[in-house]
Amino acid sequence: MPSAAIVSVAAPLREVENYLYTRLGLTPPSLTGRQDGEFLQAVRDLLASRSKDFLEVDFEQRVKACGDRPVINDDGRAAMLSVLERLKFVLVWVDGDRLASRGDVTPPRRTTNPHDALIAREDCTFEVSNTGRLSSLVTELEQLLMRVEEAR
Repeated sequence: MPSAAIVSVAAPLREVENYLYTRLGLTPPSLTGRQDGEFLQAVRDLLASRSKDFLEVDFEQRVKACGDRPVINDDGRAAMLSVLERLKFVLVWVDGDRLASRGDVTPPRRTTNPHDALIAREDCTFEVSNTGRLSSLVTELEQLLMRVEEAR
């Protein structure tokens, strides 16, 4: 089985975040495992005002460019559900709060934008726990990926 590719919906937003933080002489949050939620939402909203489905189209192109490699995505939201289904993603609910202690620069604003709404738990086929060590999560996901591949 080829190694999995990680494709993030928010990659273009993080590219803008990294560029502008660097231009300001600041360390981009992504280099320390964090993010600036308010900033990313503002960039997303600005892009959407110019191209409503930019994130969906960009994500789909990057996933298709992976060819036959398994693709892992950890930031899909309700707005992306139809794209994820069209691309034949197997949806996995990750239960836990390991990222709550990440220490983001600013948390995202709570909005009604569908890109902020999580995919519903009932739309997921599998469930894994993210409350322990990262190495345990990786092992659990690798085992799940093997089960999914064997079932195809």
